[in-house]
Amino acid sequence: MTEVYETGRPAEVDVDSVTSRDEVVGVLRAMINDLRKHPDDWQNATLDEYLDALAASLEDVEDAEPSWHLMAEVLVAASGYE
Repeated sequence: MTEVYETGRPAEVDVDSVTSRDEVVGVLRAMINDLRKHPDDWQNATLDEYLDALAASLEDVEDAEPSWHLMAEVLVAASGYE
């Protein structure tokens, strides 16, 4: 279950089994749906906040092998990055 933060939450999207480009596209579409349904719940709901958090999320990745799974994790993490 996704932890809800006092200041907001990340998108409620499952990324555990993501291994392909098409699955990352599905994650992005699920994120859009989640944002549309719960715009006040996201920590980083505006484009500038999200992109700033995405950059910070990528900076936190240490020596990880690039993969579709990692991409999906970082995209979702950025929606709730504090």
